[in-house]
Amino acid sequence: MSENPLVGTWRLNVEKSRFVPGPAHAQQTITFAQVENGLHVTTTIHNADGTTTDQHYTAYYDGKPYPMANLNNTTHVAMHRISELEDERVDTNNGVLVGNRLRTVAADRQSYYVHGTGVNTRGQFYVHKMLYEKIVLIYKILPRAAWQAAQAAGVFKGAAIDLTDGYIHFSTAAQAQETADKHFRGQADLVVLEIAAASLGDALKWEPSRGGALFPHLYGPLDVTHVRAVREAPLDAQGVPQISV
Repeated sequence: MSENPLVGTWRLNVEKSRFVPGPAHAQQTITFAQVENGLHVTTTIHNADGTTTDQHYTAYYDGKPYPMANLNNTTHVAMHRISELEDERVDTNNGVLVGNRLRTVAADRQSYYVHGTGVNTRGQFYVHKMLYEKIVLIYKILPRAAWQAAQAAGVFKGAAIDLTDGYIHFSTAAQAQETADKHFRGQADLVVLEIAAASLGDALKWEPSRGGALFPHLYGPLDVTHVRAVREAPLDAQGVPQISV
């Protein structure tokens, strides 16, 4: 099963999006997780009135309607694959068509565009043109005690190898498991910090490392407020920390 290019977490670029009629969303984050011939989708919408709406659905590329939770006047969604980088979502309310979304992923797979039309809860015809940009997540594996010390201090200045090299080593989701195997085998009570790369600004550099691949390196301390999530890293039977990201 090849990976759907929508898989990952995306943030709405409000300034480059248009909502007619308004109001526009204050912010929106969408996470797509792949399932066989389909997607599990979780959306958090920060509305203009200050409220937050969480939506979720699992649908398959078979054109059949599947339940949608918390989307205004939509009860079901159906999906169709158009091409590798393009699909369509059709929204219905108890069998009545209320909306259509064409999703197109950019060639570099770092953004996607939605052209949505339909009828809102006020009976108004709407046109939404929305640009979403991919949130690149990076990960730091470290002992729980080191994370607890960083929380107390407000910053993580790095492990011994980080201090020696002059930067804090991070891994992408695709690199993290190999990092755990090579550098943390046999070490219990580890945690994995998740950080949005963009939140670290210009201090984060992408530089060649293992196998010539580009790895994220942070030149400076990590402010703990940038940590989005903390995960466990239990050891398997061979003593290898298991990274679930």
